[in-house]
Amino acid sequence: MSLSQAVRDDLIPRNVAVGERTRSSRNRQEVKALSPTQVKTLLMAARDTRNEALYVVAVHTGLRQGELLGLKWNDVDLDAGKLSVRRSLKVTEDGLNFGPPKNKASRRSVPLNKSAVAALRAHRLRQNEERLSAPRRHNHDLVFPNRIGRPTDHNNLYYR
Repeated sequence: MSLSQAVRDDLIPRNVAVGERTRSSRNRQEVKALSPTQVKTLLMAARDTRNEALYVVAVHTGLRQGELLGLKWNDVDLDAGKLSVRRSLKVTEDGLNFGPPKNKASRRSVPLNKSAVAALRAHRLRQNEERLSAPRRHNHDLVFPNRIGRPTDHNNLYYR
């Protein structure tokens, strides 16, 4: 309305917003959580795979994909059974980069249940074995890195 009035008052030559559709969250489809049966199926399929802990933590905490892939070991306190969301892995023009979580409320401490703690302990052991066996490995201290220690591309995670 302000731009239309500015055109009528000859303050601007044209209303640049004409023809633009407003964004609305009303038209978005509601995200559906997995059913307990689907969760069991997912975790059974992931059992003994490299990303088993990632799926266990995802299911039990509800963290976003970027938050999971941005987790570093210093964000995780297995003895206290909690983790802190401090960053998120984002896709930028320059590739993968870490940035702040989606919004202010996304910076949070998340409790871990016994299943998630056990999965992360086993994951850390496997990760340490990978570090010893890989001759050239980057150390970003990520909880869920790719095979050479760099941030995991979300597309690779999705398609694998």
